[in-house]
Amino acid sequence: MIQITYNEMGDMMFLRAEGHADFAPKGQDIVCAAVSALMQTLAYSLDSGTVTCADDRNLMVVQAKQGTDSLAKFELVTDGLILLADAYPEHVRYINMHADKADAIDLQLFADGGTGANGDGTSQSTGGDSSPSMGSPWHKGELAELSATPEPPLLGAVAMRQH
Repeated sequence: MIQITYNEMGDMMFLRAEGHADFAPKGQDIVCAAVSALMQTLAYSLDSGTVTCADDRNLMVVQAKQGTDSLAKFELVTDGLILLADAYPEHVRYINMHADKADAIDLQLFADGGTGANGDGTSQSTGGDSSPSMGSPWHKGELAELSATPEPPLLGAVAMRQH
């Protein structure tokens, strides 16, 4: 399993990826390739910072000082890594050591009239998974059902092009 950890200390940000996904044999593992591509993109895109690698441990750590540009780059890459962890939970684990409740997104904010899932300004999670690998109409060739569903013209056009 690849463990990815994001942390902040003072004005420094750290993103660490270590391990192997074991999704496929070495050299054929698309999950490892995705994590590697995202981490290397971050490392090469930063104007300043430190990159530490240890090939014998499949380890890469990217460290940079917080700033508008570096924050945006870290956020973009961590968003991709979170999507990978959601899609491949047995192969990628993402930990945000700096997260708190203020960082959480209420996915039910606009449900049932915009006041939360309970209709009274509160919401309760039922443990559903909204990751691309679960329940998405774009997963497992379900585009035929999607294109048969009445949609606004733009969304229908996108669905047809994807088919």
